[in-house]
Amino acid sequence: MTAVSASQRTLALIDVQNEYIAAGRPFCLAGIGPSLENCRRLLSHARQAGARIIHVKHVGDGPVFRRDSRESAFIDGFEPRSGEISIEKSKLSCYSNPVFAELLDEAAPGAVYVAGYGSTMCCMATVVDAPLFGHKLNFVHDASWARASGDLSEAELHRNAAAIMAIHGVAVTTAAVIDALASDHPTALAG
Repeated sequence: MTAVSASQRTLALIDVQNEYIAAGRPFCLAGIGPSLENCRRLLSHARQAGARIIHVKHVGDGPVFRRDSRESAFIDGFEPRSGEISIEKSKLSCYSNPVFAELLDEAAPGAVYVAGYGSTMCCMATVVDAPLFGHKLNFVHDASWARASGDLSEAELHRNAAAIMAIHGVAVTTAAVIDALASDHPTALAG
């Protein structure tokens, strides 16, 4: 694992993969645009601030997120750079890969920000699991989005998911995270 200073911030980008932008695919999100732009801003500012960056990729052997398919690849511009961490998982929670918990243990007590897709599935499972591992995560709610289900729209499900995640962690905005990344007080948000 990598050495992390006590005050270092960590950005974990969850499943920022082509499945969510590929037209006609079951996980394609019609309203992903604004949240994806916020993910781009977060990643850019985290890189500029020297934050530790963890890229999480969902992979499987089924028809979606199929390992080594174009759809399971990271969205252009979100590929890990040298020095950034990339891990895979095959279940909803990032904690299903034990390396994720180890990485966050190393980050303590620095602030950990999570963003990505989808808010009702992998992001929620990760944020809800965090207290079981002694972690409290900052969910960047405007840098995530949800799939519609039944008669509930993407926006309705995302809003409800963000409210639930705020119970288990801290719901923050992209602007607040960018301010925290630029400040001398990196744990101003939950850490």
